[in-house]
Amino acid sequence: MALTKTKDGKTYELLRFPMKTMNITQGNNGQYSHQGVNALDIAGKDTGIEPTFAPCSMRYKWHDSAANGNAIFFESTAPVMFADGTIDYATFMLIHDNYIGDILALANKGHVFAQWEEFGDEGTAGRATGNHCHFEVAKGRYSRPYDGPNRYGVYCLHNSISADRACVVDGVTIRNGNGMDWKKASQVSTGKQWTRDCILKEGEKTKSVSVQIGAWPGTNNAIKSGKVYIPALGNGIPMTKVTEAGDTRDGKCDNYLANTNAKVIVDECTVEAVDKARNKVMIHGVWVNPDPLMGLR
Repeated sequence: MALTKTKDGKTYELLRFPMKTMNITQGNNGQYSHQGVNALDIAGKDTGIEPTFAPCSMRYKWHDSAANGNAIFFESTAPVMFADGTIDYATFMLIHDNYIGDILALANKGHVFAQWEEFGDEGTAGRATGNHCHFEVAKGRYSRPYDGPNRYGVYCLHNSISADRACVVDGVTIRNGNGMDWKKASQVSTGKQWTRDCILKEGEKTKSVSVQIGAWPGTNNAIKSGKVYIPALGNGIPMTKVTEAGDTRDGKCDNYLANTNAKVIVDECTVEAVDKARNKVMIHGVWVNPDPLMGLR
């Protein structure tokens, strides 16, 4: 039976941790290969090879070469509930399975992997010194495999978040949780949360997910007339109305608005108007694309 939770009359699958034994050997921002990214290296109960399990109902999206660890990517079949209570699609990357031909054979037949279905294994494919599963999870639909390299030369899953904000640990034996804030299903709040992929209404509160800044079209500068250009929004937002995002790729605590590798969050504000015909909303006096914006649901 799927592990689910109901919110506002709708039932969503929760994201389950992808192994039955949690033994984290390298966590977020690890010193070896996780510098500046959200990623876990998970070993099982011993040094052998143990299976991985689907966090939710999911479909295969893409895979990389054996030299690159047989990195394989999946997307949830529908919006799911994250451990932080938010609702969104989920994207996953797993690396180091020694053989993914069986997964690809099923994917070629259109197979949907069910929540907690055994589908892969930990291993040593690519650059790995011992059997483990490299795991990353992101909010949102699959759009591309990697972001990066960051200033440490590390690539990561696009829009990745800390796995303890995503996965619940029901049915998991925790040997080493890396000091992270793991929750069981019963601890996941279903109160109002910031949620993406919702229809925004005039007068309601909104803020953005982490978004990268960019140069204004036809220029080499991210700043013009006191506004920072955000390509995902299709417009500029006043510099005083954005905050540097926690997953910024240019290094924190610097002059981030001068660097187009930086990521920001548009601070909480009010939706001033909605243009359904153009699929635009107005915030801070400018029309923007609503996709990166969230509402309280």
